[in-house]
Amino acid sequence: MFVDVGEGGQPALSVLLRAAPTHGDATERLQGVFDRQFLPVFRAAYPDQPDIDQRAALVFSQTIGMAYCRYLLRLEPLASMDKNAVHQAIAGVIRHFLTEPIAGPASDSM
Repeated sequence: MFVDVGEGGQPALSVLLRAAPTHGDATERLQGVFDRQFLPVFRAAYPDQPDIDQRAALVFSQTIGMAYCRYLLRLEPLASMDKNAVHQAIAGVIRHFLTEPIAGPASDSM
């Protein structure tokens, strides 16, 4: 979804991503996107996954980070990557977040 919105040049996404780090209203709006649009999809798709909220947050962080780097910072080579290549790369990370164990608390050795 974020790749498609970004590719379409949706200014609302750009404005929201630019403003969220420093403006509370934008932060709340982005939290609302997560709470009301993103999270319900994951809860419905994985009803038996007890840590789906955490997993969905990891997926959201990956997609927001990709959108920020690709569309706002225009970080190369991500900015010029083929849309399908971005889809495939993000899909692998999302699959990992949804299917692999989430690490426990950080150890004291870190």
